[in-house]
Amino acid sequence: MKRQHSNHIRKMELIQTSLQQQQLYLKDKLQLLSNYNSDYLKRIKVLGNEIVSLQKTTMELLSKKNKP
Repeated sequence: MKRQHSNHIRKMELIQTSLQQQQLYLKDKLQLLSNYNSDYLKRIKVLGNEIVSLQKTTMELLSKKNKP
């Protein structure tokens, strides 16, 4: 009976260790995704600013073209 109990405790310890390792792995992956998303959002913001700039330039050129 004592042996079964000790085996059970050992199995639980192994499961706990495995879960902790999986948690660390997932935490690392989440951090990588977070960094990737942050970089992606920065790029989108830059592209958005470039689009706004191009729209302004286009509007300026159109207004000059339409003036007599």
